[in-house]
Amino acid sequence: MNSDEIWLLQLWSGVFGAAISAVLAAGVALLVVTMTNKHQTKIAEAAKSAQEKQAANALAAQERMHAEQLVEQRAGLTRQLEEQQAETARARQAEAIMEFIKVTEKLVYEDRPAKEEQDTFGHIAELRAGLARIRMSSPETNELCDVLESWPYALGRLCISSAFAREQHRASGDWQAMNTAATKLHTFLPAWLLHKESRSKVLKVLKDAGEVLQKRSRQSDDDVEQAADAKSEVATEPES
Repeated sequence: MNSDEIWLLQLWSGVFGAAISAVLAAGVALLVVTMTNKHQTKIAEAAKSAQEKQAANALAAQERMHAEQLVEQRAGLTRQLEEQQAETARARQAEAIMEFIKVTEKLVYEDRPAKEEQDTFGHIAELRAGLARIRMSSPETNELCDVLESWPYALGRLCISSAFAREQHRASGDWQAMNTAATKLHTFLPAWLLHKESRSKVLKVLKDAGEVLQKRSRQSDDDVEQAADAKSEVATEPES
């Protein structure tokens, strides 16, 4: 092989070597770019995912906060409504109790003839209606109304018998019994409404007063019968 051929072979070897090197370099560069792009894509996807997760967490936290605020608002409105209902119930109780006291005092302290029994019966009906209003104002009044249940009828009987005793100029403890009961009612019934811690004491006082009223009422019936018998005997005695 002469020198020209050797030179030509070396030239082509260099060209092919350069070409191959260029191809390899380009391939490596392309591989590096591809891997870099994939890595950047993964980073971008991870960042996007993190942002989406962060946004979702923030939205969930905001929704929870709004839900908690709604719950608090609902609870506040419920408490306010319950307080208003309780205040309305207390107002109804107070009105019914004061009306019961007013009718009781009217029954005890109004001076009326014995023949006007119809007025007395009307006041008894008012008292019984007043007790019904007190009972309906709240379940907590049931025990109080049970204690006062006997009062209207006992007061009415004593009122009528007291009027008869006055007309007959006969001594009677009926009015004093009614006055004592009315005074206790006026004193202790508002205390039942205003002081819950004293209710058991108030109930005992009113229960005892009611029992005294019933006892006096039965005694008054006996007095009226005895007076009627005595009057009948006087009327049937022959004139001398």
